[in-house]
Amino acid sequence: MARIQSREYNTAQQNNFEKLNGDYFLKTIQADSDGNFISPFVPAKYDEITLTYISSGNGVGKIGTVGYKLSAVLLTTLTLTYDSSNRLVGVSKA
Repeated sequence: MARIQSREYNTAQQNNFEKLNGDYFLKTIQADSDGNFISPFVPAKYDEITLTYISSGNGVGKIGTVGYKLSAVLLTTLTLTYDSSNRLVGVSKA
């Protein structure tokens, strides 16, 4: 879900939003003019993805971070966390 900065919205569009901890989030999938999906985690435009793998502890051997770059500039990094059974339990954006 994408966070909506304004806390006011058209009540006719009420079904497209969800309120969580005082903030409104979009429930529908959005796309840019090129048809790329817009996500709160992944930038709309990127030309390279870099991966690192976990070498020890929970999730050993699994993807630990995903970096999204555009023209060699790092735009966003996702960090994946795993539990002791090596199940994905979280994704955070930096």
